Amino acid sequence: MVKSKEKNKIFFILLAITLIFIVNSNKVKANDEINFKRLDGKGRYETSASICSGGWDTSEYAVLASGEGFADALSAAPLAKKYDAPIILTGKNKLNDNAKDQLKKLDTKEVIIVGGPGSISEDIVTELKDLGIKVNRIYGEDRYKTSLKIAKEIGVKNGVVVTNGLGFADALAMAPIAASKQMPILLTPSDKLTSDTMEFLKKSSYNKSYVLGGTATVSDYIKNSLKNPTRLSGNDRFQTNIAILNHFKEDLNLDEVYISSGDGYADALSGSVLASKNKSPIILINDNLNKSTKDFVSTNKPNFKNVTIFGGEAVVKEPTISSLFGAFRSGETRSDTKEVAAERWDRSYLKDYHIDLPDSGKLDIEYDINNFTRFDLIVLDIKNNEIIKKSYNYLKNNKSIHDNYNDIRLPKGKYIVRVHAFNMDGTYTIKAKYTQEGEGFEKESNNDIKTANVIEPNKSIIGSIHSYNDVDYYKFTLNEKGSLKINLKHNQYGRYGFRVSLLDENNKSITEFISGGEDINSYSNKLRLSKGTYFVRIECEKWNDEPLQYELNLDYDIEGENYESEPNDYIQDANYIKCNKEYIGNIQSRDDRDYYKINLNSDSKITINFKHDEGYGKWTIYLYDKDNKPIQRFKSYGYEINKDFDPIELESGEYYVSVEGRDSLDYTINVKREAPDKSNNENKKVKRR
Repeated sequence: MVKSKEKNKIFFILLAITLIFIVNSNKVKANDEINFKRLDGKGRYETSASICSGGWDTSEYAVLASGEGFADALSAAPLAKKYDAPIILTGKNKLNDNAKDQLKKLDTKEVIIVGGPGSISEDIVTELKDLGIKVNRIYGEDRYKTSLKIAKEIGVKNGVVVTNGLGFADALAMAPIAASKQMPILLTPSDKLTSDTMEFLKKSSYNKSYVLGGTATVSDYIKNSLKNPTRLSGNDRFQTNIAILNHFKEDLNLDEVYISSGDGYADALSGSVLASKNKSPIILINDNLNKSTKDFVSTNKPNFKNVTIFGGEAVVKEPTISSLFGAFRSGETRSDTKEVAAERWDRSYLKDYHIDLPDSGKLDIEYDINNFTRFDLIVLDIKNNEIIKKSYNYLKNNKSIHDNYNDIRLPKGKYIVRVHAFNMDGTYTIKAKYTQEGEGFEKESNNDIKTANVIEPNKSIIGSIHSYNDVDYYKFTLNEKGSLKINLKHNQYGRYGFRVSLLDENNKSITEFISGGEDINSYSNKLRLSKGTYFVRIECEKWNDEPLQYELNLDYDIEGENYESEPNDYIQDANYIKCNKEYIGNIQSRDDRDYYKINLNSDSKITINFKHDEGYGKWTIYLYDKDNKPIQRFKSYGYEINKDFDPIELESGEYYVSVEGRDSLDYTINVKREAPDKSNNENKKVKRR
């Protein structure tokens, strides 16, 4: 068994990354993905409407509450849940347009107004009736009597909740749970229950009660007057929120989690009944995240699937959410230091750091290791597939190493950074920095043709080879035939470098070249390609134990139909060409051969015209029948830059022409056709075989 002595307990969380330390990751199975969304709008009324739309398509009932004060509305969630109704906010004197639109969309038949005319005026009642909606108002002379009226509407057989009526936070933290359990929320002054509430509870049959907040909020005198009471409290509203959630945790559906500001009531009020539909919690936060809130999220996040945020970024800021879930600002660095004591029967120590990348970006890892005989640093995807690995073996004499593993480019998603130390007591410090990157950067893992990064011609992309076994694949599509040169830039002076290959969609090699040494800005030969899908493969030619960074660019120009299309190295891949038309081709290498196919629909006399730039060497042109049997061979030397070969008469049929010659040179070929000379003897024709 391995014991870990932590010098500090700081989670290292990469920028825009979540790092959750899991000692035994087999005990917790995390969801593959957490989905975030906001229900918000321009102000509380539009947000209320957005929340309504997020939970209801139609609703016979709706609860209408004041958006200008929380007093009467705090007890509304259990009432709304009873009728499966949304809570919609409006102003005092006029029905808010967003509220009106929602009532129409929901095809609501009856509205329950919570609060008296001082909260929602009779003018609004008139507006509702004009819409053909029945109106029922529930209210009392004050907030306490309003909550009592609602309690009588719901009943107390499932228990009661008692909270201070002068604050909103504790009531809203409990509201989804009280609603789903159909327990009324009774408001009270801090020192004692109102006489009406006390009389009601004495006459009621209930066997459980919950008191929210500390003794300064709801006194022990009140608590002791209740049946089977439980106090749920903390040092502030956020700790009380978490105390409530932890108490009812076994009853909560943590697949769905809701987040709202704890500094205002409006969004959480509208959202409380939506959360109750899923038996889910509302987590209250503000910009200064409470430790108990962060601990609750950290502990329970493996169960989260969908996180819904009530309100816009003005009330629940994105950096606050990122901090809560570990997705921080680009450029931030977090670290962790460990002391490891290895027992005799188990001489290794393994720790997984679980990370979340909110967007594609670059991961730079820096570390110091001391007093290990072997140390592995591994990056894996969420399915435990290895992306990169760096190992230090046979470390002797308590060797200390400071090193880094930079330019690990990853797409958005979840990953594991694994530390595996062997033999000896030792220490390590690991620092990780995440930098968000846009387009133009490699995204691991792209180690085979199936996981190739999709790129565009004439747009550079920066990538890295991380190990001798690392291979980077890129996929691109040409919508038109054209010429292509692969350009690779890097700074690997000396003996280190890259092997670059171009592949067709069947993973068949078209060409390759080596880039390294003094050649730090390398180009392939010009390639003429037909429209279609292709792949570039980049691998290490020689390795120096450090990531090798490069910049890849595909120089592509669209060309017309009179240009060769690679690959056409074999007769079965021959380009079809028309007679009496010039076509431009290019020999890629000394091993390259270009095939062309012609069809003669009648007996013909053909003359092959061949052009090229002046130079050394020679060109060889072959004429074949349809069975690839040679008919004639022609030669063109460097000084013969425009040559007509001797004409030859052919019967109608299918024929092929091949071109061989010096590499990286363009040429022009034209198979000129005319009617055969009738005066010639028929035996002079080359018959179709």
